[in-house]
Formats: sequence, C-alpha cells, structure tokens
Amino acid sequence: YGSLRALGQAAPASLGPCHVAVDPAGAFLVVSCWGDGSVLVFELGPDGSLGRRHDAPASVEPHGEQRQSRAHSCLMLGDGRMLTADMGHDRVRLWHFTRARGIESQATVELPRGSGPRHFARSSTGIVYVDTEVSSEVAVLGRSLELQGMFPISATAPRPGDAPAEICLDATER
Repeated sequence: YGSLRALGQAAPASLGPCHVAVDPAGAFLVVSCWGDGSVLVFELGPDGSLGRRHDAPASVEPHGEQRQSRAHSCLMLGDGRMLTADMGHDRVRLWHFTRARGIESQATVELPRGSGPRHFARSSTGIVYVDTEVSSEVAVLGRSLELQGMFPISATAPRPGDAPAEICLDATER
C-alpha cells in the first residue's frame, strides 16, 4: 500500500468533529462538529492538502428553546451541494459551496422535534433516507428534499438505549 505521509499542516476544527466528507470532485471537504454544531468547509489543493477554511452560518434553534446545535454528518450531492444533519435542532440543511462565494445555506428541512437526524443514504433516484437516533425512525426526503414521512426503524418498539447509528442501501436499493 505504500507509506503514509502528511500533506501540509493540520487545520483546526471546532468542538467535537465527528464526521468528514469529501466532495466527489475532490475540490473541498466538510467537517461536521457535534460539540458546537459547526459545519466547516476546507478547500482542497490538487494534492489533497487542506486549504482555506470556510465556516457555515450557525443553526438557530427553531423552537425558541436553548437546545445545542449538534452537526453530525454530511452527504455530498455533487455540483458543490451537500446535506448536513443537525441532531440537536432536528433538521437537515442543504448547502452550496464555491471557492468564490464560500458556503451558502440553500434550504432547511425541519424534522419532528426530538427526532435527532444522524446519517444519510441516497438512492439512485435521488430519494434521501435519514436515520434518526433519538426517535429510532427513518425520515424519507423526496427529490426536492420535501419530508415525505417518518417511519419506524423496526416492527417492534425501541427499547431504552436503542439508538440507530448508520443507514445504507443494499446494491439493489430494496
């Protein structure tokens, strides 16, 4: 496999970075920070080294309470677009990134309070599935990212301590 070597210098993130996703074209990467809800974008050099950092606008608590934003993961959609899950504010956020304009908020999908969106899976038809750690459900988002429904993750009721951690589609998407 060869040997590993550092590409440039380490770059500071925010509190509790928990997920990294790379743009399919290799132009940038996104860091989701659970500790403070930050979403960070780093430009990537031709060799894959980290470049300039861009901070996304912070999430504002949608229910007027004092809950902490908890960015947890990112799904790259292509063409500079990406989705991030905010477990603390029960929302999915759509972003667009360009080097010239930075990271810009495009839309927000509000999920039911207390759902806790965590990770994503996307079908070849553009449907997005989101597992919810707190409510143990799957949120289904249509191609235009409209919430189509919330469905139990299991035929039996979740037990105390159950918390879905990942979601994926099989090769046949069935």
